[in-house]
Amino acid sequence: MAKENIRSKTARAKLKHQNEPYWDALRRGLHIGFRTSSTGVGSWVGRLYSSGRYHHTTLEGQPEFDEARKAVEQWADAVVKGTGKRADDPTTPVTVEDACRKYVEDLENRKGKRSAYDASNRFERLVYGKPIGKTMLALLESKQITGWHRNQTKGVEGEDDLRKARDSANRNLKSLKAALNFARDNKWVDSDLQWKVVKYFEKVDMGRDGFLTVEQRNHLLNCMPEDLRLFATALMLLGCRPGELVKARVSDYNAHSGTLILRPSKTKSRTITLSTKARELFDSQSKDRGRDAYVFLTDHHKKWTVDAWHSRFVKAREKAELPDAVLYFARHTFITELLTKGVPILDVAKFTGTSVKHIDRNYGHLTKEGQDRINRIAIL
Repeated sequence: MAKENIRSKTARAKLKHQNEPYWDALRRGLHIGFRTSSTGVGSWVGRLYSSGRYHHTTLEGQPEFDEARKAVEQWADAVVKGTGKRADDPTTPVTVEDACRKYVEDLENRKGKRSAYDASNRFERLVYGKPIGKTMLALLESKQITGWHRNQTKGVEGEDDLRKARDSANRNLKSLKAALNFARDNKWVDSDLQWKVVKYFEKVDMGRDGFLTVEQRNHLLNCMPEDLRLFATALMLLGCRPGELVKARVSDYNAHSGTLILRPSKTKSRTITLSTKARELFDSQSKDRGRDAYVFLTDHHKKWTVDAWHSRFVKAREKAELPDAVLYFARHTFITELLTKGVPILDVAKFTGTSVKHIDRNYGHLTKEGQDRINRIAIL
């Protein structure tokens, strides 16, 4: 068929339906075709003759001719170079979603399940099954990525809420760019220009303050399964690091004095005095338990690990509608509460096992005069 029959939208709409695509030669051995449909608007296909055989591809979406031609040419170049051949290797990524899934697999192999789960969770919410996820890597454009990024803040009102939404959108964009860079590094796409030029929202990354209100804390806890809820409750009442609490054994708790020995490492330890609520929790957890038993265990009677709590915590935070929360927020919240209620920096540093310098640098703006002590603070 003549070139004009598929190069304009108007001409394509007038094409008679047939099983064979309407072809247009792009260069020797390479053709772009338009396949009509009796029920829809049709689709673009590419055909390349190389190394004694034909290769075919079908484009997703409804790009105009110039975009479709570019995609077919990039695909053909990739086939000639021996990469990006979905026809030869069905596992080779051709869409944004494909690339993101491969990136998550690589993350898990390199950095473990925790890092992979965080990225996977973002992609599940914002990429998989969405228009941007269905877009071919070769057809992805900067304006589409920019729109995806900005739409995440659509409808958000209030200066502080908007800042937080933009901060969250920036982290999502960072994950997407990492996946696309992974695709580029693996030669699944020729250039990073389309996402490299997409800008982040400015002056919104103020870090995760890590503070949860009393209402948020209790709501989050109520969204957790029982074993995780007990573990997280202890973290909120003690302000210790998760890695310290998982090591706590029944023998480390003195029910008579209400003290607990925490062991950050094999050679270091500190003793803290528990609040009334914390003592009640530890009394309950230690009752009728052997001295060598861990105070907190999973519902399978196993020691807590990052892999054991991370995915379950993510489900709880989603249910609680706190998508940015991490378990470490319990420690940040505890420290913030103590300082804003007047507990001296030195006491907070000793109790939480950190330095005065660290507390002053990260929380110094929260301190004020006062003599309130831990037991007077309503952590939960």
